[in-house]
Amino acid sequence: MTIARPEEPVGGNVMVEKYVSELLAREHALVGGGPEEVTFATSVPLPVYTVNFSDLKERDFLSKTFQIGWRYLIESGGEDLVADIDVNKDGKSQFGALTRGEYVDRLAQVTSLAEKLFGASKEKFLARILEIPPLYLVAVWMHRDEKTLTEDRFLPALLGSEPVASEAEKESAFVEKVIALAKQREAGE
Repeated sequence: MTIARPEEPVGGNVMVEKYVSELLAREHALVGGGPEEVTFATSVPLPVYTVNFSDLKERDFLSKTFQIGWRYLIESGGEDLVADIDVNKDGKSQFGALTRGEYVDRLAQVTSLAEKLFGASKEKFLARILEIPPLYLVAVWMHRDEKTLTEDRFLPALLGSEPVASEAEKESAFVEKVIALAKQREAGE
């Protein structure tokens, strides 16, 4: 497989297991469920990156991204969920949130599409998530191995129709789009 994921944070899986188990059990009890154990399966986490809005004016803004956490895709009873582990500036991790809904469904679809598109690629990519909250943008970021000449690829996790292969934007097109969106946002449009 040519999609690499960095090692998960120390204790991250234990933290996710603990909090997700507690939250799902509490939710199950609130809707009248019995004492049976709530089960779920977690994926290998994806590192989550962001960038400061002020850096979005520059073409090299991707080099200014920084990691803010880890995102675990979870399946429980046929439902997709996302658990976040947040990482502060000191490198300490804490459980962030458990999310469900259309965004989570779309993220699961996009990560599945990324696997299909890049899983058998000759190039090596590192799977990441890029969040740019001021632009309401989340994308699966297929970061290239530095030894290759291939551009990074981005698959936006936008709500709407099923993701398609043509949505896998090359880095140059994605950067142009983000810069344009940042300019519009700054202008108040």
